[in-house]
Amino acid sequence: MPPRQQLLSFFLVPVFFSLVAGLEPSPFPASLSLELSSVPAPDQCKVVLEKFSNSSSDFTRCATEYAKPIYMCRNCVHDFINVRTYYYALEHSQSEGINCKDLLTSQDKVEIIKATFDYIVAGTGLWAKGFCSSCYTSPLNHTSKLTENTMAFFALYQTVSDCFEANPDNNSTAPKKSEACTQCAIDYNNLLAFYKTNFLRDQFPYLDGICFDILDAMNSTQHKWGTGHYHCGRQLRGNLPLIAAVLIVLTTPVAFYVLVRFGPGTVSAQERVITQRHISNIFTQAQEDNTDEVDSRSNNSQENSEEIQDDAVAGPSS
Repeated sequence: MPPRQQLLSFFLVPVFFSLVAGLEPSPFPASLSLELSSVPAPDQCKVVLEKFSNSSSDFTRCATEYAKPIYMCRNCVHDFINVRTYYYALEHSQSEGINCKDLLTSQDKVEIIKATFDYIVAGTGLWAKGFCSSCYTSPLNHTSKLTENTMAFFALYQTVSDCFEANPDNNSTAPKKSEACTQCAIDYNNLLAFYKTNFLRDQFPYLDGICFDILDAMNSTQHKWGTGHYHCGRQLRGNLPLIAAVLIVLTTPVAFYVLVRFGPGTVSAQERVITQRHISNIFTQAQEDNTDEVDSRSNNSQENSEEIQDDAVAGPSS
């Protein structure tokens, strides 16, 4: 029997017998249940914890090993499922009055087990950040396979990679196109068209949701096809006349205003200040004029009375 079928039978057979017997399915995987049957009850939670520790360690090692180029989604899926399975066993199992969940709800501030689970499996974990589940059929388990689009993409990607290897660049440092630009053009364009049609079109302009293995493979291929190695992309050449014309157009308004402001023969304009009179000012001025007129009349009357008095004192001569 193939290993994958054996693994599937380990999961399904105990569930079948438990359902026939009217019992609830065990939260433990079948292989783990067989192993725990020979372990004393007080030590069963420790065994599950050790399994979780080993699986999380295996996944971390696998993810680090296949970080560049990225193969994490394709090569680390079974380690990821083991981490998720053993954590679920810790969270939902109980053996002989010993609740394995107590290991998760300890009162320490670090909560190492929970933090390890979040780092790998949670919504913000490595697996979720890479959208690795989108590479596989649902639901994700040990029997899941790559989707048809994923398998087709990597088949095209392998064809392009083989073509690149068959047409190495003789002088990768020179800014000129390689022979691969001609020999691999059809394969590369087929890969690019398939990627745009089946992956990029549904997510554009965002890349969330695309399996990270696919995204990294496409990015590295495009970089290698372009300036990274083969220089097959469209090369932009400098255009000095166009740049000079643009600069002249941009500097003309500035030069015009500078000449108008500081050029020879320019006369500085004097600002004229216009005083606006208010009706209250008119009334005030009229009152002041009336007061001056009354004072003038009063002074004239006083002078006339003084002259009359002087004439009366002198009198007629005898």
